[in-house]
Amino acid sequence: MALLRYFKPVSQASESQKATVADHMPSQTECGLSVEEHEKVSAVVTRLAEPNISSQKRQPRGKYIIYSKEDRAAIGKYASENGNERARVKFTRKYPNLSESSVRNFKRMYLSMVREQRKKKLFLVLLRYQFYLRVDHP
Repeated sequence: MALLRYFKPVSQASESQKATVADHMPSQTECGLSVEEHEKVSAVVTRLAEPNISSQKRQPRGKYIIYSKEDRAAIGKYASENGNERARVKFTRKYPNLSESSVRNFKRMYLSMVREQRKKKLFLVLLRYQFYLRVDHP
């Protein structure tokens, strides 16, 4: 927050007037700094105001690995029965870049799918039971 005292407020200038960072810096006498200190602050502010060229030269990301539904279910089932790391080691032959976090996600999806199927079966059993009670006992 101490740097804010070195800047002048930016006025509403038109786009045709391109202002540089030096235009917004107060003079050395207004800051109460020595000449060397003012030059150091000006150099730092100018360097920080320049666009970061290195961030624009990013490497392209790798390709996503696409797993079939059957493979995801098989990996998730094996992981739920034997653990994440064992599942990762077993399926590394087929998928060399398989990570433990992917195995964890497949396990989570598999377990949620199993839970949903159990809920549907329980719901169907309850419906049959209600129907049985209504038919036999009016």
